[in-house]
Amino acid sequence: MRLSWSIRRFTAAGGPAAALVPFVEETGALLSLLVWLIFGVIAVVPAMEALTWQTALYAVFSLTVVRMLPVALALAGTRLGRPAVLFLSWFGPRGLASVVFGLLALEDLAGPVARPAVTAIAFTVLLSVLAHGLSADPLAKRYGPRLAAPQGTPASPAEIPERRLIRRTPADNRLSGR
Repeated sequence: MRLSWSIRRFTAAGGPAAALVPFVEETGALLSLLVWLIFGVIAVVPAMEALTWQTALYAVFSLTVVRMLPVALALAGTRLGRPAVLFLSWFGPRGLASVVFGLLALEDLAGPVARPAVTAIAFTVLLSVLAHGLSADPLAKRYGPRLAAPQGTPASPAEIPERRLIRRTPADNRLSGR
């Protein structure tokens, strides 16, 4: 198994406990896949049966304006170009939070009141999985070359300087006037 740079760096600095990092990451990924499998088994068919054009319209609105606009506003002062903002907005925050919010809605709302909310959440998540899954490769291939470093190859982990916290003694503070 090839470890990422951050895991190798953490393992070097974290001692014996850091050896568990790959196991924890793999277990988390497996549990995430299990949650998505259960979501697909339990929620998709009832959501499709209760789907209305209003719910479908809301799902599209939610995946575009409701999600993309806050990300674009958060990136307003970053001097990123329009392609970067659109890319980050489209693939921005997503994940299991929608499923958790759906479960909370189901728990707090009773009976027939919960069904439209759960249908909207389930269809939005399903549409997100399809839309982002189908667009990930083509958009990454289109946008990825714009991110290439102009010098050629990026720095290897060995070339990146290690930063450490500097401990000041009371004598250092007196000398610097603090």
